This record gives sequence, structure tokens and C-alpha cells, in this order.
Amino acid sequence: MKIRKTIFDSLLISDSERIHTQTIAWILSLDNDHFPGKSEFIKKLFDLNQDESVSDDLYVETELNHIDLFIQTADKQFIIENKLKSSEHSNQTKRYIDSIPESLKDTRKTKYFGFLTLINDEPQNHDWKPISFEKLKNSLKSVQWPEDKRETIFIQEYIQTLENLVGVFNEFVNNHQNFENVFTDGHKKKYEKQPYSDDYKDYIRKNQLETIFQKAFLKIIAKEAGISYDEIGETRGTALIQIYFNEINDSGETFRLGLQFQGKTLKINLVHKNYADSKPEQMSEKLINAFKKCFLNQNEYKSFNKPRSKAYISVSKSLPNEIYEMEKSDLIQLLIKEINIIRDKSQKFKDEIDKGI
Repeated sequence: MKIRKTIFDSLLISDSERIHTQTIAWILSLDNDHFPGKSEFIKKLFDLNQDESVSDDLYVETELNHIDLFIQTADKQFIIENKLKSSEHSNQTKRYIDSIPESLKDTRKTKYFGFLTLINDEPQNHDWKPISFEKLKNSLKSVQWPEDKRETIFIQEYIQTLENLVGVFNEFVNNHQNFENVFTDGHKKKYEKQPYSDDYKDYIRKNQLETIFQKAFLKIIAKEAGISYDEIGETRGTALIQIYFNEINDSGETFRLGLQFQGKTLKINLVHKNYADSKPEQMSEKLINAFKKCFLNQNEYKSFNKPRSKAYISVSKSLPNEIYEMEKSDLIQLLIKEINIIRDKSQKFKDEIDKGI
């Protein structure tokens, strides 16, 4: 499908979280004759029951004490956190519940929390309602916008922008093998990326969506494989998934044994539980030797990564193929196999430490 460029695309702001937040706020602030069925739109966005009462008279603010979008009616408050190209970190949704300014705190008002994302992400806090950009798009499209209002032209441009973003993301999800640029260009600066003749690939390039799409892909893989993970993050534009299996105690320190997958590299790693404040010397020679004995030169893990600035060691290996060259089912089978191998060896690792090697 050919992408129809909108004014948002031409101004290179389609990827801006703040622009989306401000645009949604502007639309919600329109007079009722400009925005018919405003209450129905809110109810559809938050999956409220049809018999739930929502006033069309809204008070709307953006960038309010860390809250992206704040909406208030006579008896309700709606808080939306917008995550277009980033993921939740540091339990943001838990902290933002307490971010309502004192002047707007009202225990009598029912509160609803929405987590708006392009990649259908799930918030860590279950009090928040996941809202996808696709749902936002469909909710806006369902409104009968008045044809005689000039604002409608701009709203339709915004809806088309959402169509572009959602369409490209869905196309990637349906066939990641057609999008090698998602996996090869994430670490590059924008000026380093070459234009693509394919509209979808070039849209990803222009809006720098590579890394967030990589994260979405890893989340989908984990979900389909039934893999529980501790983190999906990124370093230098390349997404990673980190899985921890159990804790290891040595010399009064606690470490976590895990598996990390990033790019085409697999790592079995051992990390201090308080990694951020850790130091290399917290890893004893006994611990390092036991780790090497159990995992180095086993199952093709031939490279050992010694502790540098933190209490962290790993053994690593590269996959024979890039992610975009692999069927999703093959990648899932590979990860499950690696996870099972590490789980089987984790007890042996504990035994080696206990023996004092």
C-alpha cells in the first residue's frame, strides 16, 4: 500500500509524542458543535459501559506535572500516558497516579488511567487501561465530523497520520522478514540511513521507528512462546530481552543467572542483583571460575566477557542467521531450547559454587 503523506509527515512531526498529545487535547477542546459525540468518544477509548455517564463538557490539560494528558468532567478524571517511541520504565504508571496536582485532586471524582501506545504495549500497573493508536484512530474515525467546519480538514489529516503509523506497524508485525531495516538501522543516526524505495520501510526510516518496532517484535515472540521475561529494553538502538532464572549467593553477595538476546547475539549472564551500584571486585574468583566451568565452551558459547565497570560476566555466541532471515516459529524454538539448557545447568552451577571451586 502506498502511504499518503500528511501535513504531519511533511513537517516531520508524525513521530513526536508531544505533537500527538497536543493534537488529541486540541480535538477534545473543540466546541461540541465541532466535535459531536465527545462523551461517546471518551467511553469508547476507555471501554466504559454504554450506561456510564460522561459529560461533553471537558477540562483538558497537557504536560501537567508529568501527566501527558489530563481530562476532567464534573465527576470523572481521565489520565493518559502517551508512549509512541518509548516504553514504560521505572514503574512510571505507578508513580503517575500520584502526579495529579493538589489543585485538581478530588477524591469524589472517579479516576481512569489510559496507557496509549503504538505497539499495543501493556502497562506494568493493572489500574491502567491499555489504549492502542489503532483504537484511537478507529474511535476518531467513528465520529461524524461536520463537513462545514475547517477544523475537520486538520482532524482528517491527523486520522490519516494515525492510519500511516498503524498501517506500517501492522505490516511489520505480519511479516517482519520484509523489514530488515528495522533490525539493521536501529543503531544508526538518521543521516546515516539510506532512503528506501519501499514506502513502508522509508516511513520507518523517516520517523525512526526501528527500535520501538524491535521491542514490539520481542514482546510478540515472548508472548507466543510463553516466555516470562524481566526486561525488554535497548542499548544503542538495538532492542534486547533479558530473562532471569534464579539467584546465586556467594561471599555475602547475591547474583542473578540469566539469558539475554540482542541483535543476533545470545548471552548467558551473571549479574549482581544491585547492578547499578555494583563493582567488579564483588565477583569472586571462585564464582567466575564456576561460571566458566558450567557455561564457557558449552553449547557453542565460546566468548567470555569479563567484569569491567560492574559486577557482570557473560558468555556469548552469535546466531547463524539474522532475525529478519528467520521464521518467527524457528526463533521461538531456538529461544525455548536455550532457556531449557540454562535451566538444566543452573543447579550444576550452584553445586560448583558450593564445592568451593
